[in-house]
Amino acid sequence: MYWAVDPSGLDLAVKIYLVTTSNFKKRYPYLIGDPRFTRIKRGTRSLVELWAKKEFRNLSKSFKSGIPCPEPVTVVKNVLIMKFVGSDGVPSPTLVESEVNYADYEKTIQIISDLYQKAELVHADLSEYNIFKTAEGPVVFDFGSAVDIRHPKTKEFLERDISNITRFFVKRGLTVDNPIDVFERVTK
Repeated sequence: MYWAVDPSGLDLAVKIYLVTTSNFKKRYPYLIGDPRFTRIKRGTRSLVELWAKKEFRNLSKSFKSGIPCPEPVTVVKNVLIMKFVGSDGVPSPTLVESEVNYADYEKTIQIISDLYQKAELVHADLSEYNIFKTAEGPVVFDFGSAVDIRHPKTKEFLERDISNITRFFVKRGLTVDNPIDVFERVTK
């Protein structure tokens, strides 16, 4: 991940998926079964480029659905460009790097719900490490693993996202909702 500035002065985040050092074979479960990605070519380069396109697509769908996430700009082969979340090349702190409160928990659960209900996606890798804490509230990033709600493992991934978030906020001393109840509310 790199910080860049475009000619108009806009801060950008440039995410480059390395073809030579990546082990993308572990990512097949997030692709196989997603109806948006039915033609998966074999080979690391093809898989890496598909993963970059998948993240761009997930970000685009989330952003258009009003989910607080980095605004996608473009994707070219294995390079994804999005608006930078932070200032002067310093990214906003993640939840794990921040003091958190019950409002942060509520907003994070709302993001999970909106992702499912409005964008019809499940993040599938959500944790305190891929949520920025900004003055406007939590901002979710790292959408490469996100799956369409028609994916056969949607429920499993959603349960894991809710459990990860619950565990984090409980560790921080907050009393939060039972993950089973949250799952039921999200999937209604």
